[in-house]
Amino acid sequence: MSARPTNLRPALRLRPARRARGLRATALGTALAALLVPTLTACGGGTSSAAGNATLKWASSYFPAHWDPVVSGSGAQFRQLSLVYASLTRTDEEGKPVPDLAESWEYNDKGDRITFKLRPGQKFSDGEPVDATAVKAAIERAQKQKNSALFGDLTSIGSVEANGLEATLNLTQVDYQIPQLLGQRVLQIASPKAAGNPTRLDQNPVGAGPFVVEQLIPGTKAVLKKNPDYWDAKNIHIDNVELVSAPDASTVVSGLRTGVYNFADIDPSQADAAKKAGLDVFVQPGFNAANLSLNINKAPFDDDRVVDAVRHAVDR
Repeated sequence: MSARPTNLRPALRLRPARRARGLRATALGTALAALLVPTLTACGGGTSSAAGNATLKWASSYFPAHWDPVVSGSGAQFRQLSLVYASLTRTDEEGKPVPDLAESWEYNDKGDRITFKLRPGQKFSDGEPVDATAVKAAIERAQKQKNSALFGDLTSIGSVEANGLEATLNLTQVDYQIPQLLGQRVLQIASPKAAGNPTRLDQNPVGAGPFVVEQLIPGTKAVLKKNPDYWDAKNIHIDNVELVSAPDASTVVSGLRTGVYNFADIDPSQADAAKKAGLDVFVQPGFNAANLSLNINKAPFDDDRVVDAVRHAVDR
């Protein structure tokens, strides 16, 4: 048994620009280092309406080494990938799963079968439909691809049935964490057509998230534009994102001061310097989890009753 980490999307808020041409510079401590959909939602206001072409320049210490979510999904880089990819669910500030690509889900009475109902009319940026077949392909690829970083998270999923917009997961055990598990880090869904060539997908990401990659310089820079087909596009008030690999910490602070960057994740040791430089520094607690693993091949954990007892005894 393992207590799976819940990766939350804190609602980080960037203030509207003082000038019509850009966003006010903002620094963020790496305790959470997250720029995600709720953040983008909060970044509208005068900047977007005044300029009509709001661009967020983000310097990140976690620039993705891989853009295939199956390969990159086990680390902090899932936050940057969530610009491009969406998941079945996302997690709110209280750790609860809320709808994303899936508008609802329902368990059977026993708790070993769950059906996700997808929003109608969604599509990936290559035009492929976001349907149950795409969900099935994403899960199976994450379970079987040789360089997958996610297969260990999906052991409780035995099989997936695809029926139009309904994806039904048959579980190998009772598991009520599935809606949390398949949000964000563990199942960022790529176009099954594009994922047919994982090597190409790794450098040419194709998802159904809030942005589409227009230019990608591996390890250095990504230029993204707003995806008008994202299901919640009306609440995304940024038109473009320029994501760059952050240089050293002092250079990042200087870049924020001079407007080279609007937003950055910085080391906590740089927080005071950023504040003294007149930057807005947002610090929020991280959402970390410890894992408890049981070897069910050794006594006493080879007894299902003991495993169940431990599950009930642990305060998650």
